[in-house]
Amino acid sequence: MLSPKVDRILKRVRRDIENRYEIHFLEIGSDKDYIHFLLQSVPSYSPTKIARTIKSITAREIFSQVPGVKLALLGGAFCGSGFYINTV
Repeated sequence: MLSPKVDRILKRVRRDIENRYEIHFLEIGSDKDYIHFLLQSVPSYSPTKIARTIKSITAREIFSQVPGVKLALLGGAFCGSGFYINTV
């Protein structure tokens, strides 16, 4: 599902999120079906707010620019409902 076009959109969205919010992406890893982020943010943002922000903006941008992705996904959701967060 992570085609080169989706990957380019993801990188642009990452830059937009960094400019708009106090969230800095240290690393992004992906395989065929998953994306993993290592990021840093301010303590005033809860981990849940960070995850929701990233997931909602990313899905909205990818669906608007590559409509075929939504059709190809089971249930039409780009991001699953869960997430894993580890803090230091």
